[in-house]
Order: sequence, then structure tokens, then C-alpha cells
Amino acid sequence: MEYLFAYGLLRGEFESPVADLMAQYAQKAGPAKLHAQIYDIGGYPGVIAPYTDNHIVLGELFEIANSDGLWERLDAFEGISPEHEQPHEYVRKLTKVTRDDGSEVQAWVYWYNWPVDDKPRICSGDYLQRIAVLGTYGRNVD
Repeated sequence: MEYLFAYGLLRGEFESPVADLMAQYAQKAGPAKLHAQIYDIGGYPGVIAPYTDNHIVLGELFEIANSDGLWERLDAFEGISPEHEQPHEYVRKLTKVTRDDGSEVQAWVYWYNWPVDDKPRICSGDYLQRIAVLGTYGRNVD
């Protein structure tokens, strides 16, 4: 079984073509946490490796029922397909995430791959909370 940890626009709370894609290929498997830091990149988030173990990003775990064509489409959305310029904005890596019950699974995570020096860190670890305050989100989906 494959899993995807979604912390931003891939979460089911957003109305977008990418959310529709997720609904076709995946089922929600519940809330999960990732040891990482999350930043507001400008209308969408990115996660980087944490400086300490107490940095947590909240998200949703998805169980992938059939990945035929899914990764290619998600990679294109995240800017890591072969057509995109190097270095890619994100890299997709299998990473340990923790479910609400404390169990751990390996899930695909899109890690941010560019500098975050001038980006605001989302201290709550929750992108949904951030956009609830700001009232805006989004990036173009081709």
C-alpha cells in the first residue's frame, strides 16, 4: 500500500482540479504529523527538514488505491516533472509520518527544495490554520 502525506493544496479541504484528482486516486486515511518545518511560499506551502524534533507539520494521510498515472500528474503540479527547470521547487521522498494513534507509516512527501530565507514560517505547523487567518491560498493548476 502506498501513502501520501498532504500538508497543503493536496489536502481534501481545497476545491481545485488537484483535489478532484486526489479524490479519484486516493482515500483519506486520517490526520497525521510530519517532523518538519512549514513555510508560506506565497499562496501555497512548502516543508523543509526540521532543525529540532519539536517542529511538527499537521496534515492528512492518503491511502493510494491505484497510482497508475497519479504520480506523474502530481509531480507535474508540484513542478518536478521532466519538463520543469532544474533545480525543481519540490522533491518527492518516502518519509516516516505519524498517525494520530501514534503508529508510523512511510508516505510520499513533497519537500520544498528552494531557499526559505525570505519566507514566513508557519509556526502552528498547520497550513489550514494559516489560510483561515489570511483568507487566501492557491496556485495555478494546469
